[in-house]
Amino acid sequence: MPQLLIWTLVLIAALAVLVKGADVFVDHAAALARALGVPDFVVGVTLVALGTSLPELAASLVSVFTGAGEFVAGTVIGSNVANIAFIMGAAALAFRGFSVSPKLLRMDMPVMILAALVVTLMAYNGQVSRGEGVILLLMYGLYLTHTVREQRRSQPEPKEGVFKASMIIWIIAGAGAVYLGAEFTVKAVLKLTELLGLADASILALTVVAVGSSLPELVVSLTAAKKNYNDLSVGNVVGSNICNSFLVMGAPAVIKPLPVSAAVWGVGVPFMIAVSFIFWIFAQRGVVGRTPGMFLLLIFALFLGALVGVF
Repeated sequence: MPQLLIWTLVLIAALAVLVKGADVFVDHAAALARALGVPDFVVGVTLVALGTSLPELAASLVSVFTGAGEFVAGTVIGSNVANIAFIMGAAALAFRGFSVSPKLLRMDMPVMILAALVVTLMAYNGQVSRGEGVILLLMYGLYLTHTVREQRRSQPEPKEGVFKASMIIWIIAGAGAVYLGAEFTVKAVLKLTELLGLADASILALTVVAVGSSLPELVVSLTAAKKNYNDLSVGNVVGSNICNSFLVMGAPAVIKPLPVSAAVWGVGVPFMIAVSFIFWIFAQRGVVGRTPGMFLLLIFALFLGALVGVF
């Protein structure tokens, strides 16, 4: 019992360091990019989009190098479900709904659904191969290229920034925190999997790690919804899911083929597909209200219940 408590605390602390490290890294990397004259729109669609998925990416890469490849699919799929069902549901319920822009409906949400379907097809045989990882990365590159072109047409010239040596120090510190947080997150999950007698690490990856690594999306989306920045609130989640499916799944797969466990395929994947389509349907009216928000939270509760065997 003491070991279970100790490793649970290690997991919580590691996730906190991972999330905070990602936040520090992205903030100062964005400041450095602007100081070097990189346009705001490029910063927005690269660093900001990647930033909220950085915890998932770091943990997934570390898991591949430590021989826990089943961790990756669980983290990606679980995070995608949590982003929509939990975060968007909570935002809709807390702030009496939010609006969804035509651009998100026209371009980004269909890409999010496409990404979920592509990952599902690749995971069908129980493994995401290196070649499939390359395809996912190429698809993410195409999406980024299109987004940059769209943003270039609408964004003004970048503001001038001032370079400070402290930016480099904070970027290195943030990167170090991300690495350490990711390493100890994976170690704690593997140890807890052993102590709890679970079949593999994907159960905890689908739940604890997925929700914990989604904290940046939760903070950004709830803060944006509170201030009526609805495009940021919804776009943050949609962009994160696209990044998770294409980049976070693709990059580790290129290093080593990723196994997809029975829990991920039997529970995580169906819920990811279902919640993606349901959210897209709710958004067709241009507004996601409190009732759809409650429904999304109910789906998330069902997801957690299915994973622990309640249903």
